[in-house]
Parts: sequence; C-alpha cells; structure tokens
Amino acid sequence: MLLSREEKRIPWTRESIVLALLVLWMTITTFFATFPDLAWQQWEKVAKIQLMIFVAMMLITTRERLHLLVWTIALSIGFFGVKAAYSRSFMGACTVSWGRRARSSAKTTRWASRWR
Repeated sequence: MLLSREEKRIPWTRESIVLALLVLWMTITTFFATFPDLAWQQWEKVAKIQLMIFVAMMLITTRERLHLLVWTIALSIGFFGVKAAYSRSFMGACTVSWGRRARSSAKTTRWASRWR
C-alpha cells in the first residue's frame, strides 16, 4: 500500500458512509459504557478490524483484486481447517479448539456446569 504509486481513496458510497457513522457511534457509546475498561479493550479490537475494512476498500479496486482477496480468505480458512483436523486426529476428539488462547478443560467444565 505504501510503495504503490497509484491513487488510493476510500470510495465514499452510501455503504462506506454508514460504516464510518457506525464506527463513530461505537466510539461515542464506548465513552459511556458501564464497564469502560472492558469496553475500550473491545473497541480496540473492533477499531482494528474496521480500519482494515477501510484499507481493503481502498485497495480492492478491480475485479481481479477482489478475486485474489476471496481466494486468500478461502485458502486461509482451508489452512486452519486442515490444521485443526490434523491436530484433532492426534489429540482425539475430546479436545476443544478455542482459538488463540488455550483454556484448561477444568475451567471449561466449571463454566459449562453453571449453565446446565
């Protein structure tokens, strides 16, 4: 993005304006959250995602680039699916895949037992 000489602008359509207004609304409401520390942590995650959406809107200008983005997403999902299937085949089906943070099964069992 920084090395390319082509012009990069956010296409200000009605959808991108609504998305920008949504980000603004989320920022305003985060100031008045009941639990501000937790709200700002979540806002930081969401703001990064929204920033990358606006970057993608600037960079995806042709049909070819859109197809490349879709293939990248599909291959990424496929990679993690194959990785999870491979790890489950060696660890057994009793393990739970939680994503980035691994949680102990004791915590999970205690939490799940509260909701029975």
